[in-house]
Amino acid sequence: MVFKMKNLIFFLYIMTVAANKGSVSFSGTNVNIHCSEPGADLKKGEETFGNSRLTPYQDSDPAKLYHCMRTLDENGEQVEDPEKYLAFYIKAKVCENCYDIDGSLIVAAIFADLFITGGIIIMVYAYGQRKSGPAPQKPTHPRRNVTPSASPASQEYQSLSEVNRSKDLYSTVHKTG
Repeated sequence: MVFKMKNLIFFLYIMTVAANKGSVSFSGTNVNIHCSEPGADLKKGEETFGNSRLTPYQDSDPAKLYHCMRTLDENGEQVEDPEKYLAFYIKAKVCENCYDIDGSLIVAAIFADLFITGGIIIMVYAYGQRKSGPAPQKPTHPRRNVTPSASPASQEYQSLSEVNRSKDLYSTVHKTG
């Protein structure tokens, strides 16, 4: 049931978008309202602006309601009772230095970053493979032992007497295992 309901909502959304032909775009502090159907005029109250209007907008402005009205029929003759077919309720926050970023621009930047990073990784790998020299070879004759072999305990050193020996915690070695 949920799947069917989602399809119905999606279908109604498509039909609504296809039926209403008009657009609103923001650029800096300007609002551009456009009725794209031929023979339509943009109205705000009693004012008529033609097919589109570019107007400055500020955050402090109250919400504005614009209507697209059919004023001409298919033959280009004036309609006596124009009907509203599209309404724009405009309340927005605008700023001078703002830019509208499209989602495709963000996706393109992410993919470009991935390709550049992958290219650098491949270059470093290829350069590292070329720079590594041959494996070190084993020496042909064994190395001579420079240090003398372990000699038995010498009598040159005396062991500490029990009186002089420290009884601190870490002063003795305990063999484990």
